Amino acid sequence: MNFGIAFLHGLIWSVMWGIMITITEIKWPHIFLHDYPKELQAVIKLPPFTNKRPAYIFLTVSFFLIAAFIFWSSINTYKAVEVGFWTIFLHVLVICMCWNVFDLVVMDWLIFCTWKPGFIVLPGSEGNKAYSDYKFHFIGFIKGCGISVIGSIIISVLCYIVLKYLLWQHIGVS
Repeated sequence: MNFGIAFLHGLIWSVMWGIMITITEIKWPHIFLHDYPKELQAVIKLPPFTNKRPAYIFLTVSFFLIAAFIFWSSINTYKAVEVGFWTIFLHVLVICMCWNVFDLVVMDWLIFCTWKPGFIVLPGSEGNKAYSDYKFHFIGFIKGCGISVIGSIIISVLCYIVLKYLLWQHIGVS
């Protein structure tokens, strides 16, 4: 497995997710309100979410690019050398776990819990102690570990099929 490439691509993937989430949080905070602690959800008062179309277009395009990147990473990294399924799985898992750790440490603990910029602190929740609930985000990280494993299996199966039956066979890699 090429750990260096997987880690580098994991950092790139993390930045891609971080940019998408930050833009969404600034422009359409309603979308990630369900990810806030329940104590905050109960007191936040946002105006009605109107004109959803731009938000959903942005999210669809962003998600497509983010998903395409992880597939590209796995297929491009191993297209010239035949590897087993588990190598591809570990490659994808490293990328997913880079995001999961980045999300916990940078997005949640550093930005959400510690810095608390204005676009994170939503109307009606100013000064609420739930913004500093590090445990809430750690529990999300644990859930994210499970999601990363399941997602990595699915992505790896698809990448392995593409590599084995569409690339390696046709270019004579052995």
